[in-house]
Formats: sequence, structure tokens, C-alpha cells
Amino acid sequence: MLLNILRDAIVTHGHPHGFCGAAFHALTLREVIQEGVIPGPESWRRHIERFLDIPSLIKKDNQLDTFWRTTWEAESGSSLDQAMSKMYQEASHDISAISEALREESVSSYHSSLISIGCLTERFRGSGFKTALAACALSYIYRERPVEEALIASANELESDTDTIATMAGALLGSIAGRPPKWNIQDSQYITYEAERLADIALGKQQESFSYPDMGRWNPPTNQGAAIGKYETGLAIIGLGALDAYGDEFKAGDSIWQWFNLPFGQTILAKRKANLIDEVAASQLPKKSVARDSHVVRENIKPEVIVPRQPTLDLTTEGFTHPNPETTAFIDTLDSETDLIITSNFDNAILGKIINRRIDSTSSIESVLALVAIVAKAKIARNKRKK
Repeated sequence: MLLNILRDAIVTHGHPHGFCGAAFHALTLREVIQEGVIPGPESWRRHIERFLDIPSLIKKDNQLDTFWRTTWEAESGSSLDQAMSKMYQEASHDISAISEALREESVSSYHSSLISIGCLTERFRGSGFKTALAACALSYIYRERPVEEALIASANELESDTDTIATMAGALLGSIAGRPPKWNIQDSQYITYEAERLADIALGKQQESFSYPDMGRWNPPTNQGAAIGKYETGLAIIGLGALDAYGDEFKAGDSIWQWFNLPFGQTILAKRKANLIDEVAASQLPKKSVARDSHVVRENIKPEVIVPRQPTLDLTTEGFTHPNPETTAFIDTLDSETDLIITSNFDNAILGKIINRRIDSTSSIESVLALVAIVAKAKIARNKRKK
């Protein structure tokens, strides 16, 4: 679980506070779901000990170790082990500070908790781990009160990261609340549908998947206002689909804001040009969603494809021999293809055969370029490491 969280988190949160905050929240949420109670400081301390395991987890993942860790350590000027040790010490200090604030045993201790770890300062407002820890403190304080009261308390602390803390605390408290919120939730049907779809994916059931436009023919909008254009008899937003407008228009300068429904059920407040001329081509819109096998793991291979033999050590050939590219079939996923190329030490025959296979199987320039870009980055990272 932790490795999957890191894979998702580092895409947008490269600082240890960010990806450690995501890991901490996930570990806490798992405990709540499993135990049915909101954990306190002692559990929080156990969870931050997992920060020290992150470097070894990263090393076990071929892509994270090759692409991300090498670049991250070069940019940060620190080893990941050193960074995680420092992060653990900071987290331990923050938990001690919040534990002291929680001795008040009252709802006012939430404000004290935020002050104790700097969440009301510009420097640490929105800091990943501190935000996740603040959500834990809020949940712990309101563990025997209605969930809504906790969310209101978060919203009223205006100098803090109100929305993020509320969503995290809402997840913790809501998972054991045993009831839906008292107030109306926008897009509740859509949220429920997506939650059930994701649960079915986790169980390996076939589910519909959003079909994005072909990236080989994709032209991103130049700005937010250019995302909406004329389509057939109405409007559409590039990349997401046709729009069903409702409610009044709100004009702001040469733009108009209006609420829309998307084809898959989500509601958005979107901005468009007041003088709308541009049209949205069908190629800029998603295709119809299709059902597909959503439980994809590397062991689940199509019957006609065999697992490639892994390179084996052979001291007579400078430590490496490779599978025969003429007789080996390749798994048609970017992850598995990239791994095979890297473990083959970027063998020319294997690299060429995989690229050729991807061209034939996807007929997508963007897909082939994605593979080449990943492989190029991997080899550049390895060459830098050798130097």
C-alpha cells in the first residue's frame, strides 16, 4: 500500500512533507477503517516510523529508483535516507507539540494544536504532513461529536489550510460515522457512483473507464477561457465532453461564468469567452466510456503473450545475457516494457523490438513517444549515476 501511495504522491508533492503527509494520512485512515476508532498520538507515532522504510521501498521499485530517486537526490543535495531521518524527527516533534495541546480536552484545543505546529503561519500553511497531522488532531478532538461540527470547526480556522484539513478529517470521521452527512452534498450521486466503481475495481470486477481523447491528436487550450467552444447545437469543454448548462450566466469583463453538468454526472463552474466563436472538434472530446478489465497487474497477461525471461548473470559476457528478441513476446504496458528495457541494460535489439511492437499495437505517436521519453530519462539517469 505504501509504495502505491508514494507513486501517486510524488507526482505533485516532491517535498518530504508532501509525500510523507500522504503516507501518514493513508496509514491513519487504514487504521480507522480496520479498528473502527479514531487513533490518538500513540498510533500517530507508530505510523511515522514507516517514514524510515521509504528509502528501502523506493529501491525495490525499478522505476522510482531509476527515475525519481536519482533526480530527487541530485536536486535536493541530500540522500533520501537522510531526508527521511530528518522528516521523522520533525514529525516526532510535531506530535509531541500537539499531544501537549490536546491535554485541554476541549474543542478549543484544535486551535491550540494548529498554533503548536505552525499551521496558522504562512510558512507551514498547507504543509503536507502538518496538514495531515492537524486533520488527525481535529478528528481525535471530535471523535464523539457529530462529523459536521468538526468540518465547521476546520472551515472557521481561516488562517489554516481549511479545505484540505476538512477533507482529511471528513475521511477519518466519515469512515466510521455510519450515516451520510446531514446536509446536501453537491454531486452526491456522482460521488457515490465513483466510490462504488473504485471499490469494484479493487475487487477485480470489470468497470467502465473514462476514454480520454487520443493524445496524438490532442491540442490543449491556450488558457482557461479557451477550453469551452461551440459543439453541435450547444457547448463542450475540451477533453471532458459536451456541456449541459443550467442556472444564470455571470459576466466578468469579457468572460462568462456558468454552471454546467458534464456527461458523466459531475457539476462544474466554468469560464468561457463572452463572444464565443471557436468550435470544439470531435477529436478533442472523449470517446464513449467502455467496460474494461480494471484489475490490471503484471501477472494478468493476455493468453497469447508469454512472460519474458529475465536477464541472467553470465561472467563470460560482461555479466549479462539477454533473452532472444526474436522469440520473446512482450507485455503491452508501459511499466512492464520499461522495466524489461532497463533490466536488459538498454539492449539495442530488445529496445527496437518493443518500440516496434508499441507502434503496431497502439497506432499512437504519443504512446510511442511516451515510452521513448521514459527510456531516455532512465538511461540519462543511469549515466549520471555512473559518473
